[in-house]
Amino acid sequence: MVIPFEQISLVSDRMNIKILKRKNNSDGTGCEFHWHEPLEFYYVVSGGVLLSAGGEENWLYSGDIGFVNSFTPHRGMRFLENSLHYIVQIDTEFFKSDTVLSQNRSYDSFLTEHLRSLPCAIRANKPLSDVFSRLINEESERKNGYELAVKSCIYEIFTLLMRLSNKDGVSDLKNVRSYDMDSTEHVKKILRYLSLNYMSPQKVTLDNICRHFGLSKPYICRIFKLHTNSTVTQYLTDMRAHNAAALIQSGTSLQEACQKVGISDYNYFSRMMKKSTGHTPSYFKHSAR
Repeated sequence: MVIPFEQISLVSDRMNIKILKRKNNSDGTGCEFHWHEPLEFYYVVSGGVLLSAGGEENWLYSGDIGFVNSFTPHRGMRFLENSLHYIVQIDTEFFKSDTVLSQNRSYDSFLTEHLRSLPCAIRANKPLSDVFSRLINEESERKNGYELAVKSCIYEIFTLLMRLSNKDGVSDLKNVRSYDMDSTEHVKKILRYLSLNYMSPQKVTLDNICRHFGLSKPYICRIFKLHTNSTVTQYLTDMRAHNAAALIQSGTSLQEACQKVGISDYNYFSRMMKKSTGHTPSYFKHSAR
């Protein structure tokens, strides 16, 4: 088993956003583990949803927000009786439609880096849950001018998320280093390549990545660190750990999960899981029961 990639088309007339309504009872099984490029949010209206994302499991209750970053394996696992939640998928390409923000390419770097520090479960944040409620109502009712209202809600959501991720409470967008116009696209392609090939060690060496994209090693290291605040090696390690956790929670044996994420040494695999997720592989085996 490999965690499948889900191709999500967020067409332009939907403003790079998709909203899905989900009703479940306690006997609901949810979806299987999967990953995709758009950002995903779970907004719980009533009941509860057990969200597994990036090796973490969190129960989300009424008013809570679940966050799933790009390329992160995730699934809604279990539900409380009479649960209602919305899944909101947003493509970061949305921001390129803004002529002001698209001129400041550091915005993409800021967005990518700071979203990595967000928790998977955002609780008791009434301003944020209120915006999601407005967003869903506007998209559902589609009154005159709803497009502007939807865009306004998305900007407000990301403003609140950025402030939530910034512990000092001061926007450091102005402090992000400048970089060339193409680096955002290069990094996105590298992230997708890693997500599709992390299980093949020979394909994801830094040398092979450089050859595949025709870019120099210093350039890739520089732009990757700039956009993700992580090295390629560390990002790949975390990706393998998160995918291994999802595999184990889906019933894959520990040894098989180790092999399927491209690692031959189980002892190293166990240390990697502990360092990256804070838990040993056996923890995820027991948590799936």
